[in-house]
Amino acid sequence: MRFSSFFEILEHYSKISPDAAALKYKERSWTFSALEKEAAARAEQLRQSGKTCLAVLSDGSAECVINIFAANHAGLQVVMLDETLPEDLLAQLLAYSDADMLWTADEELAEILKPALIRTSDEGRAAEPASASASKPDEGSAADRILFFTSGTASRSKAVALTGKSLCSSAWNGSQMLPLSPDDTLLCCLPLAHVFGFVCGLLWGLSCGACVAISTENSGHDPYAMDICPDDTITIAEDGEVLIHAPTCMMQGYYKDPEATKKVLLSNGYFATGDIGWLTDDGSLILTGRMKDTIVLSNGENIEPESIEQSCMTSPFVKQVVLTGQDKEFLSALIVPDMNAISEYAKKKNISNPLTDTAFKNEVLKDIREKVQKRTCYRAFERIADIAFVDEEFTPENGMMTQTAKIKKNVVLQKYADKIESMYR
Repeated sequence: MRFSSFFEILEHYSKISPDAAALKYKERSWTFSALEKEAAARAEQLRQSGKTCLAVLSDGSAECVINIFAANHAGLQVVMLDETLPEDLLAQLLAYSDADMLWTADEELAEILKPALIRTSDEGRAAEPASASASKPDEGSAADRILFFTSGTASRSKAVALTGKSLCSSAWNGSQMLPLSPDDTLLCCLPLAHVFGFVCGLLWGLSCGACVAISTENSGHDPYAMDICPDDTITIAEDGEVLIHAPTCMMQGYYKDPEATKKVLLSNGYFATGDIGWLTDDGSLILTGRMKDTIVLSNGENIEPESIEQSCMTSPFVKQVVLTGQDKEFLSALIVPDMNAISEYAKKKNISNPLTDTAFKNEVLKDIREKVQKRTCYRAFERIADIAFVDEEFTPENGMMTQTAKIKKNVVLQKYADKIESMYR
């Protein structure tokens, strides 16, 4: 059944199966009837608060889910935040998203973040911002709007504006691809602060009348092939970018960022994903990389580095890797070495400093070349011609990785520009 709101799901199953288990968390479980009553009571409290925007530091708990459903039912804008983010980043996101109320199970963290919340007047209207970076919400009603933050690699994360209705439509699409029954229990181990986790880990199960047990893609013969949901139409642009037309599930746009929205929501109704991919003969989608990561060699050959980097990572000597070669004649690789494997190798070969040993470097280069060439889609110009070892792991703490473990390639390439140039001399 296709639902238009979270509460409609609860109301529907409360009527037809009120005693059926809806949610399990730790030692407690909620029936659909109990979940509806708790969420309704919380929604009334939120209405009486006079607030307009609830930020939720998602910890994957039942109380977290109840607050999300309640805030949406009460007509508040809901902001989904990852509780594992650093405090300073959370404060920035709170201010940016115009949150005037915060839910978190961590009372100490709530006090720390309180100054980032926008103050509201007694009538519930936004008053003077709590910080200079805060501003008034977008024009139009915030009712049913839910913000999810992307994990940006080059700039601040963007706030994607979705609705409860569009998320329910996404859950319906999932149920059409893989239906659940009221006799099923779906184990949710995915982070609810991300759209995939929220839809596939929570809404999909509840919308089918199944029980979702929450704790702290593919189908078909090819494990990398994704089936396309019935509401969606996929087309591949001339440059290889994946374009999606999904009228029932489409985001409203990036919050307070109309320019970025125009770049991805095309005039023909398609969404430009930024992904590179292709369609199989049976209509499945294969993703091969990201547009922004595409390396164009000086001869005009386009290379999607992700799968090549994954192949390099199968070498025991490689802990992390970033390919480079933009506007150059061949590919090279910056490698964070796995020192445990290298130490073992050095002992066997009696090498005092393998990272400066030419023979060892050639051994690693040979190993990763062989692994890259084993890829079924290998092309000769994807051969890695040279490598350079770097002495620092890519982490969020040193600014070379996002909090969601994505390497900030532009930062890495800029920091090691000298090493890169030395590989092309």
